Amino acid sequence: MSLNEVLGKNGATIKVGDKEFELSPLFMEDIAALEGEFGCDLEGFGSAFKKTKNIISLVFHSLKQKHPSIKIEEVGKMFKFSDMNDLVSKIMEISGMQTPAKNETGTAAA
Repeated sequence: MSLNEVLGKNGATIKVGDKEFELSPLFMEDIAALEGEFGCDLEGFGSAFKKTKNIISLVFHSLKQKHPSIKIEEVGKMFKFSDMNDLVSKIMEISGMQTPAKNETGTAAA
């Protein structure tokens, strides 16, 4: 499976196999829940992503808004290790917690 995404203003569509999923921005409630799960405050968020289970939880919180029937166990089986950095970056970006990545010309990457 490869991770393909189309970044939108309020989400990103990712394709896993032949299925499309929409990543949604995190709400304050999601961030508060993740702080509890990660055992850190907002400043420690970046360090929390050194653990794979925390990345799975982040992706789950983003996906469950548009896909309420998804289970956290499914999320861990949907993506490859090589997808992790892109997933975290896209979720943080659409949530307003990270600025868009720049390409070689200095403009925001599409």
